Amino acid sequence: MDFNLIPKNIILLIGPSHSGKSTLTNLLQNKLKELNQTVKVLSSDEIRKDFLQLKNQDEAKTVKGQTVNHIVFPYLLETLKTYITYPINTDFVILDSTGLDPEFQKTVTQISKDYCYTLTKIVFDLPLELLQSRIYLPQLKKVVKNHYDNFTSFVLPFLLKTKDQNTYFIKKELRHVSVILNT
Repeated sequence: MDFNLIPKNIILLIGPSHSGKSTLTNLLQNKLKELNQTVKVLSSDEIRKDFLQLKNQDEAKTVKGQTVNHIVFPYLLETLKTYITYPINTDFVILDSTGLDPEFQKTVTQISKDYCYTLTKIVFDLPLELLQSRIYLPQLKKVVKNHYDNFTSFVLPFLLKTKDQNTYFIKKELRHVSVILNT
């Protein structure tokens, strides 16, 4: 998949757990750094993991990890503002989070406008069977099913209505990623 991106960009990844957001985050980060762009990744799972002193990211997706969401997302949003403000002005900030909460999406949209950053949305619309085939912790199957149901019932219909040239939909596993930098 080819992504046409402009510097001064917030890339919001939207989709259920285990849809490939973190994998794409790593690919995009590497491609953008190869193009001499500054990149900051903000991951809600990493923030949860750090706050709760967990051993791995999958633990951050469990019920225990969800208990700190009221701390994680305000922290993530304040950190985002730090990286898009002078003197830092990071070229690209990648938000690796489910992005399923409409209020979170609205807040990120408003921040991008307030700070004159382009907002690129990458939406992971993959089949539930594929997502669940990636899960090795049984307690995550319910979390992923809940995310998927919320995504397909509420989030996806809204995103389909409001899509623009800065919205990408991923409907199958990515085999290739390239970045075309527009200045």
